[in-house]
Amino acid sequence: MASAVLHAYWNLLVKRARDRPVFMWLSMVASIVLYLPVYLWVVWREGAAVSNLLFPLVGGAIQGVYCYLLPRTYDIGDLSLTYPLARGAAPVFIGMIAPMLLGERLSAPGYLGMGVVFVGVWVLHADGLSLAGLWRPARALRERASLFALATSLTIAAYHLIDKAGIAGSHPVAYIYLMHFPMCLVLAALLRADRRSKAVAAEWHDNKVGILAVGFLCLGAYLLVLTAMKLWAVSYVASVRNLSIVFGVLLGARVLGERHLAPRLLGAALIVTGIATLALYG
Repeated sequence: MASAVLHAYWNLLVKRARDRPVFMWLSMVASIVLYLPVYLWVVWREGAAVSNLLFPLVGGAIQGVYCYLLPRTYDIGDLSLTYPLARGAAPVFIGMIAPMLLGERLSAPGYLGMGVVFVGVWVLHADGLSLAGLWRPARALRERASLFALATSLTIAAYHLIDKAGIAGSHPVAYIYLMHFPMCLVLAALLRADRRSKAVAAEWHDNKVGILAVGFLCLGAYLLVLTAMKLWAVSYVASVRNLSIVFGVLLGARVLGERHLAPRLLGAALIVTGIATLALYG
């Protein structure tokens, strides 16, 4: 839940940036600089601290794609729409894939909880509480913002599954720190292809405080997730982390002035119900 609060806040900072993909890349570079002393301390205490380098390399590369798609999604749609869809669909994808790849056995209440989370995300995406408003998400899936959000969600599911396998026997700090190198390289390649690299100096000049804040919060929030993965099934961790959807909706409505607060609060309540089901019975 602490990770959820931090995650929603740094996504708000990304949404408010001028050139969001460049802002995201600078934030990931800032993470490498800010957490270098912590990483060196872990290596000094634990040794190599990562059991298999392939996992952080592959997971980091996928996160690089995620870090490119996420700000592009925010270029197109509202935070309180795209953020819930991107985060909320991920545990559903994970719940379908994790039993096959990782051998995790989910209980019936676990599936029920994930289903309620999915329904909550659907309601969050509605225009209103009327029948027509509640049917809007089906039409919205054809919109460009929703397609970007779903693509982002697939990358979230992919790196969670890889990280669940890779974190076993690894120190969370060392693991996530090493992930940032392939992440930054992949994101830099995508930015170059998109001809955004010229905006780096301007974005740093305008938003250096926000960049440093996201660099600190992004790694710190996911460090909490990796620690939780060592104690709990990845399907449940990903679902509980989606409590960030509630905070994202409130930030979008209250800070950014986005509309449709009533259905989004109802959707948030459904998500909390699904999370409680996972926590108590999963």
